[in-house]
Amino acid sequence: GMRGGISGGYNFNRYIAVELTANYYHSAKNLMTHQVTNQAGTGTLLGSVESHGFVNAIDLAPSIVISPGLQGKFNPYVRFGAAVPIWGRLHIETDGYKVSSLSATQVLQTTVHRKEEIKPNATIGFQGALGVNYKATKTLSIFLETEYRNVPVGSKSKEVTSYNETSNIINTSTGASTPYPSRGLNDLSTAERYTDYKTTLDQSSNTPTGAVDPAHLTQTQYKNNNSPSNDLRSFINIGGLGLNLGVKVKI
Repeated sequence: GMRGGISGGYNFNRYIAVELTANYYHSAKNLMTHQVTNQAGTGTLLGSVESHGFVNAIDLAPSIVISPGLQGKFNPYVRFGAAVPIWGRLHIETDGYKVSSLSATQVLQTTVHRKEEIKPNATIGFQGALGVNYKATKTLSIFLETEYRNVPVGSKSKEVTSYNETSNIINTSTGASTPYPSRGLNDLSTAERYTDYKTTLDQSSNTPTGAVDPAHLTQTQYKNNNSPSNDLRSFINIGGLGLNLGVKVKI
């Protein structure tokens, strides 16, 4: 992905400084689910689900910077501190396909496209870097650093923001196609559209009363269709190991 930020800092002396950085992060799209079901012996496609997700986030990173205070052009340093996400969203797009048998000569073909937005719980992570400053002028320097960030983020709630389900009845003898009632975002129940994540699920949790299709190709029934559903909390890490290159201006 890509991250950009702006920092402000204060030097206590040649050796120790503090910084506060605000970062915006946008990840690349990543494959999250890939499932294909074929009919045994024939290879006929009976169903498929594929999901891709990406993250947008803003965080604040307070740090302590320690260096040997060299007077030449180059000055190495270490930086360490916290990473505190203040806003973020995980976006997931899912495409699904399913074939259901209606009779000896009829099947129901269903396709669905769904978008979801997952909000995170408040969290705090760690960030640290090893880098070097190159002093270009008295007020301008260029830095290059290797940074490690570890920011595990847990899911808080989810909303389906876009939903389009289209079905057709196919006559397997003639190939004739008959439209079947479609479903849109406003056709979803509250439980289908909204999810509250929990660390544990019990008998009081609003969970499905039957089998759940990964793509929600058929209407899912919950214990209470008029309240947000419950699911187990999951975690993603918006950190990692990378390189930072930037410019510092001394005021």
